[in-house]
Amino acid sequence: MTPQEAIKNIDDILDSPYLFDESIDYQLTTDDIECLEMAKKALEKQIPKKPLPYKGFEGKCACGVVFLDRSTNYCGNCGQALDWGSPNERNT
Repeated sequence: MTPQEAIKNIDDILDSPYLFDESIDYQLTTDDIECLEMAKKALEKQIPKKPLPYKGFEGKCACGVVFLDRSTNYCGNCGQALDWGSPNERNT
């Protein structure tokens, strides 16, 4: 399962008006919902995103960290996976 598929499954559960699993006779609690929302945020960070253009630098993460070069595939501050594109691409 990909992170995108897992996120869709979580969204389907959270969007359900019932939040109840008949097969195991279980009602989701507020703690369960909070756990699913946290898992969704963590999964979203695994999907690489292009750094934002930032003048004079390689790019900037959505959390505000500025990258001097392309030596990392993850933001050291928030953990977001980074998509630098092809080696010849440059942010302008």
